[in-house]
Amino acid sequence: MRPAIEFIKDTFGTISLIGVEVGVQKGRHSEEILKALNVKELWLVDIWDEYNMLVEDQNLVLNFKEYESVVRKKFKNDERIRIIKECSVVASKSFNDYYFNFVYIDANHNYGSVKEDIEAWFPKVNKGGIICGHDYNNEEQKWKGVEEAVNEFVKKHNLELHLGELDWWAIKDDSWKDKYLGD
Repeated sequence: MRPAIEFIKDTFGTISLIGVEVGVQKGRHSEEILKALNVKELWLVDIWDEYNMLVEDQNLVLNFKEYESVVRKKFKNDERIRIIKECSVVASKSFNDYYFNFVYIDANHNYGSVKEDIEAWFPKVNKGGIICGHDYNNEEQKWKGVEEAVNEFVKKHNLELHLGELDWWAIKDDSWKDKYLGD
């Protein structure tokens, strides 16, 4: 289980959750989320298209078109799953602010895309909810754009950044804990 999902599990326990995974690829991580958490709704957002990603000074062309059918087939009988084929920022506009308990971002890894994704989805996270993502990797510096965008975001919003393996996460506002967990 990815560290951010483990943190969500430890934080919310058995509370029924609404979440979104931005950047789904084949849905392997979506399956892990469904197994680990008590999910009422899990929205899967991906464009499942070809796009360019700058990685370690190489321009990679990635093609995820064939993965959409894999995901639709995999989750066709799961009533908790909602699928949106759309770019992340546009898809975020489909939801009211404070809708999600957690947002997991793992889409395009260039700085501009990560920054846009985080800024678009952060208002959609409940107070006490968790914004998180994948491929924050300080040691290898493989995803410099992810790190730069995340670091800038948490500083801008005065959030505490948590790291575990390749995951990052931040709590939008933890004042809810007093109400639900006591001292």
